[in-house]
Amino acid sequence: NVYFKDLPSSTTQEDFEKLFTPFGTVTSSMLSQNNGKPYGFVNFEKHDDAVKAVEEMNQKEVDGNTLYVSRAQNKAERQEFLRKRRQQLLEKTKNCNLYIRNLSDNVTEQTLRDTFSKYGTITSCKLMADRDGASRGFGFVCFSNQEEAGKALKSNEKLDGKPLYVAVAQRKAERRALMEVQHARRANFSHLSAYPRGFPAHPSNFAPGPVPPPMGWPKEPVRFTGAGQFFRVNQRGGAPGGMPDAQLLLDQLRGTIAVNHPESASQIANIIFDSFKEIGIEEIHNLMKNPAALQEKINEASAILAKDQKPE
Repeated sequence: NVYFKDLPSSTTQEDFEKLFTPFGTVTSSMLSQNNGKPYGFVNFEKHDDAVKAVEEMNQKEVDGNTLYVSRAQNKAERQEFLRKRRQQLLEKTKNCNLYIRNLSDNVTEQTLRDTFSKYGTITSCKLMADRDGASRGFGFVCFSNQEEAGKALKSNEKLDGKPLYVAVAQRKAERRALMEVQHARRANFSHLSAYPRGFPAHPSNFAPGPVPPPMGWPKEPVRFTGAGQFFRVNQRGGAPGGMPDAQLLLDQLRGTIAVNHPESASQIANIIFDSFKEIGIEEIHNLMKNPAALQEKINEASAILAKDQKPE
């Protein structure tokens, strides 16, 4: 059984049969399409005829198309082949594929490519969109080597007046592993996060009566931003300079999640919140404006939570 693909889009059943009948007796054949791209299977009566068809037809030019012809694989063989090919691609593009976010709705895939092409040869560029074709505010740019990607990584590019966030793209498994580590850290050291650096780690360590803040620490109330920093709270209760209020963001995130996950909303929100600390919690604003991206994060956090709660 032989598999044909990359056939000319105009290929008919008659055209298809003409390609393989010279090699021997055929017991069955099938021509189909996938998104307008023809492919097919041909079963020869004799094994030697099938081998000859593969040897002579694979990589052959037909009407400007280079054919791919090989022995047809069963489902298990196909899955293993695809797994190995994905692994090879990942190794080839390791630290070459960049994740770009904070893109405005006006940014197109060509704009993204043009912006980063000055750093090197771009092998692929993808702007992520929802089902309606609207931009999801992020995309991927893959360079031909790590050196070029490194130059782009250090850039301070802006598009449509917005500074871009650029990082090495992570596989889903890597991103989930990082979220699990952050979740475990929160679970193990959550009692420490409520105290600014320089304060005793636990309430039991406080001496009786009020404890003055460390030298140099502002006397005004402070609030944790969630990004490893504290800021003074102004008289209106917000953050100066238009900085996002960490607690307000967390409350909004928790409330959104609670619609479908009322019992675990707080835990899911904390996991998502932690994953944004290193890149800036202001990105949670963008996440909450994108239902599809938010749902993806909720699914990842739910899986981590379920794994954490699973009895050993």
